[in-house]
Amino acid sequence: YISQLYINSNLGALEDQINASARVVQETDEPMHVTETSSLSITVPSKIQPKMLFENGYGGFSDDGSSYFINTRPPLPWSNILANKNFGTLVTDSGLGYTWNKNSQQNKLTTWSNDFVSDEQSEIIYIKDHTSNTAFPLCAAVDNSRVFTEHGKGFTRYVQQHNNIETELTVFVPIQDPVKVHKLVISNNSNESKKLSIYHYLEIVMGENKFKS
Repeated sequence: YISQLYINSNLGALEDQINASARVVQETDEPMHVTETSSLSITVPSKIQPKMLFENGYGGFSDDGSSYFINTRPPLPWSNILANKNFGTLVTDSGLGYTWNKNSQQNKLTTWSNDFVSDEQSEIIYIKDHTSNTAFPLCAAVDNSRVFTEHGKGFTRYVQQHNNIETELTVFVPIQDPVKVHKLVISNNSNESKKLSIYHYLEIVMGENKFKS
């Protein structure tokens, strides 16, 4: 394994660069507030919480053993590799990870972080609720919000609820096609109409790392 650290002296002190690592979502027409963990009203719908085998406090197996359910974020990321012979992606219990084509080390499409503690994501999907002018991420990596994750054979599914907006995101890679598919189902559990927008953030690298490409 090779570890490398790049420091850009033109970006100020090292401490300032570390503190400035948080990303801010901006909207051109009006300011958009990305809610913090303390103000999120995110719950996991009880109807999708199955009975689990060998539950350990973080999750457990499905009845037939084909899937692993995670209902509490574990101390370290629990990953699922979805790939065919030429294309693939690595996702975790709390995010959409990164994607590669043919070679997972030398031909990444999006960046990969070797920090397995923070589990930084280079692919994030946001939903903006125009009624409240707030945005929230699908999956939990951005603000540690609670999410229900199912790692299965060839897919990973994320379910959560925010302000009566229930989302179910299923991620998979087809057997032959070089495509990462996101199947998103949104349910409005309120009696009010809602106007939503979807934003897909990608940190593109197109190579081994962003400094070489």
